[in-house]
This record gives sequence, C-alpha cells and structure tokens, in this order.
Amino acid sequence: MEYAEEIKIIMKDPDVKLKGKILISGFHSALGETGYIVLRHLANQVNVRSIGCVMSPLVPPHVFIGGDRLLMPIELYEYEDRFVLLFTRLQPHRAEWAPFTEAIANWSKEKGLKEAVLLGGLDQQFAEGEDQFRIAFTSASRKTAKKHELPILEKGRGIYGPLALLLLNYEIRDFPALAILPYAERGRPDPRAASVAIDVLNQLYDLGIGTEELMADAEAIEKEIKQLLDRQRERENGRSAHDMFV
Repeated sequence: MEYAEEIKIIMKDPDVKLKGKILISGFHSALGETGYIVLRHLANQVNVRSIGCVMSPLVPPHVFIGGDRLLMPIELYEYEDRFVLLFTRLQPHRAEWAPFTEAIANWSKEKGLKEAVLLGGLDQQFAEGEDQFRIAFTSASRKTAKKHELPILEKGRGIYGPLALLLLNYEIRDFPALAILPYAERGRPDPRAASVAIDVLNQLYDLGIGTEELMADAEAIEKEIKQLLDRQRERENGRSAHDMFV
C-alpha cells in the first residue's frame, strides 16, 4: 500500500536504524492534553536527538526556537536507541488526519518498527473503581495487554480523533499498537494524567522516567498549550497570525 502522496516523512539521516524500535506518539486532546504533555516531557529527556520531521501541504506554518536549533511543528526523535518519538507540537490539520495516520502506519511497518504506543485520555467522569487508566489495542497487541494484565477500555466506549485513526490504520495492517488512556480532566491540561501515562510506560519498558519536573511545571505547560491551540485555531479559521512572528 502506497503512502498518502501529500504526506512526506523526511529523515535527516536516511541511514538511521529504525528496525525493532518502538514508536511513541500522542496528539492534542481536550481530555487532559495527555499525549502532548508526555511527548513534550520525553523530548526533553537526555539521550534524545532529532532525526526527522513530517511535512504536508497543510503543515502548520510555525517553527519554534529551541536553544540552538529550530523545532519543527511535527518532529521525529530517537530516544535511548530503543524508541522513536513522533511529537506533534501542533496538530495535523483536520483535513489531513486520514492521510497523515495512513502514512505513519505505512511508514511504521515499512521501516520495521516493533510496535507503537499511543497516548491519549479518557473523561474522568466515567472512571470506575480504582483504575487510573484504561488501554485499547490492536489485535496484534492482544498478548502484550494480557501479559501485563492492563485494564482494558470498557465495551461500548469510543475513541475519537487522529489517535483513533492511527489505531484503525495499525489494526488494518496487523501491526502491534497499544493506546494508554489515563482518566483526565476535560477542557484543561492535566499533568497528573500525563504522569499516570509515564508510570505505565515505566512499567512496560523499565524506563525510570521521573515526573517531578512535569508536575512542577504544570502552570507553564498550561500556558504553553493555550498559546499553541490559539495558533491552531487561527490557522484553521483562516485568520492572520502576523502578531505571532518576530
């Protein structure tokens, strides 16, 4: 199956080894912004390096200053020689959700990635019992989910947005993918929910990632996400964003 032609996955080093690595990704969401917060935290860890980006006709027209280099709106990182991080600082345009997720799923399989871990959120008003999260998974990840005895999303519940489409595309391709979905506050960033997702990653992959800094930066993270989403709305509504530039 060919890539969606308009989506380009560009590697800085075409010889970088991806086979056997695990993709970690997430997206902006009204349910706690869990995916964004976790990817932001992971991208700031040591032993992380930028290896590429994703481009398209509707790619967000923004770059960010990150110390001594430019940060892309949708960027790929290598982490600890075991993981590939797909960090969507700005959400893919809604019109490109389908081709974007199709391209990522095709690329994952073609490059020989081992599996994908997707990070999202669940409305905490539907929480039952003492579980702090639920999971969803493709058929190819069923054994992994059962092995770790992770709490599965209840029958009848749904997942929406690019995360759902990415899961769908992985299922079609018989590719192992697991979604970690902490219960989160609706309508505001929820670092607590993000810390739950990181705890699950630590459990699954023996990472030892701390969350103290994440919790301490909660106010700064909320302000940052508000600015990003304001830019997103301006872009999708076709308004000028001249005041965002220097």
